[in-house]
Amino acid sequence: MSTASTALRADARVIGLVGLAHGVSHFYQLVIPSLFPWIKVAFGLSYAQLGLITTVFYVVSGVFQAAAGFAVDRFGTQRMLLCGLLLLAAGAGVAAVAPGYEVLLLAAALIGLGNSVFHPADFAVLNSRVAPARLGHAFSVHGLTGNLGYAAAPPLMFAIATAAGWQVALACAAVAGIVMALLVWAMPAVFEAGQHLSGGTPAPASAKGAAAGAGPAPRLAWLNGAVLGFFAFFVCLTAVATGIQNFTPQVMGKLYGAAMGTAASALTLYLLAAAGGMVVGGFVATRVARQESVAAASLVGAAALLALAATGLPPLWAAVAVLGGVGFLMGVVGPLRDMLIRRVASSGTMGRVYGVVYSGIDVGGAIGPALIGVFLDRGQPGVAWAILALSLVAGAIISVRVGGRMRARTAAA
Repeated sequence: MSTASTALRADARVIGLVGLAHGVSHFYQLVIPSLFPWIKVAFGLSYAQLGLITTVFYVVSGVFQAAAGFAVDRFGTQRMLLCGLLLLAAGAGVAAVAPGYEVLLLAAALIGLGNSVFHPADFAVLNSRVAPARLGHAFSVHGLTGNLGYAAAPPLMFAIATAAGWQVALACAAVAGIVMALLVWAMPAVFEAGQHLSGGTPAPASAKGAAAGAGPAPRLAWLNGAVLGFFAFFVCLTAVATGIQNFTPQVMGKLYGAAMGTAASALTLYLLAAAGGMVVGGFVATRVARQESVAAASLVGAAALLALAATGLPPLWAAVAVLGGVGFLMGVVGPLRDMLIRRVASSGTMGRVYGVVYSGIDVGGAIGPALIGVFLDRGQPGVAWAILALSLVAGAIISVRVGGRMRARTAAA
């Protein structure tokens, strides 16, 4: 077997298994929200209280994700992934036996703590073990498996809860995390990041100065404007994604009079379309030079479609299709953004850069569901979706500005 064929198989193995772990983490993000119809009745909760459960998850995940990035650099990716998966399983188990609302909040916090390790750990593994020529596809698969994890949670949780109760559904989810943890434990050669970027890829310019004898870089040199800009970018995008994922059935019901089954199908279409968009985005990311411009154009298109759906004017079937279009365009952005972020992360700061940037996911995730919940309680679901559309426009602006500055800095170096 040729060396190239062996390298391809090794890369495919890493990409597939890291993607599987990522899919499990995303599955857990919707485990409790998928059971909101049962939980609302069981504990007599308002939509705002349900939104707070999701907010707690994202606040905890966001607060600890930056710290998890440092832990990944210090203790290794396999150990952190094991900790994360066991915490996810523990959170689902606690939710399964929750006697009241406060314990559900605790369960959400445990799941958020477990979730915090995945992005810094996953991207440290992919960037160090996958050949640069295949990184665009690696990021595409990573995003795709995450969306498939999202897509799997609502129907699986719904089916088990309908047949055996919502507590049994959560107990089954806990088992899934334990099984994945055993797989990570058994395969350290896949889940432990290497010491250097794959294939001898040179470190970004920010890391080159010290290597070239310019003296040691300042301790927080990696925490620059590009890192903070991408943090804000993730806040904008994830506020939209989580707002749609957690409350689409309720919004579609109030805005279009959609039955629960039809509204759930709209959410599934959104998630599957986003997965398809990520596949397309993987090819685009490896072929275009101005990745920030393509990302911005996709976000503006998604904003226009979401604003149209927010009006309540299209017929129901068209609104469902429009939501699928939003998902597809947002999916295309995924691999593009990951390639952009890679430009600012050196091998020695990979975990912490991804930890800080991706903590923006959790900040946005704390905002989106809470916002939707408040406007649902006020009977204004269309206003909430319109605000989310503006958030996509803000993300497009940030993409162009930060990406343009990075390109200009690279050209001047």
